[in-house]
Amino acid sequence: METNLLGNPEISRESSNGWVTITYANGITLHEMEEEEYKRFNQKMAEKHDMSLEEYQQLLTDEEKNWCSCEDNHQATYHDDGESDLSDKHCWTCNNCNLLVQVG
Repeated sequence: METNLLGNPEISRESSNGWVTITYANGITLHEMEEEEYKRFNQKMAEKHDMSLEEYQQLLTDEEKNWCSCEDNHQATYHDDGESDLSDKHCWTCNNCNLLVQVG
């Protein structure tokens, strides 16, 4: 049985219109794109930005390096629009690794 990051067991999983809805025992509901829907979405985004799919996927990979992956939840620091080197929008950065925790 799958669990979420907090260790709560999955109690239901439903698929509809390219999305999967997962409900956990603690009441948290997660919505994820199915793999094929995710591929279609990425293709549309690549076309929107006048890029090849490979260029767009590389952009996502490069951007992922700016996000915190600390195992423990550390306190974060708030930055107003334009104050962080990692985002033009207001954001929070992890006080442990100084990477993005939340944008917007």
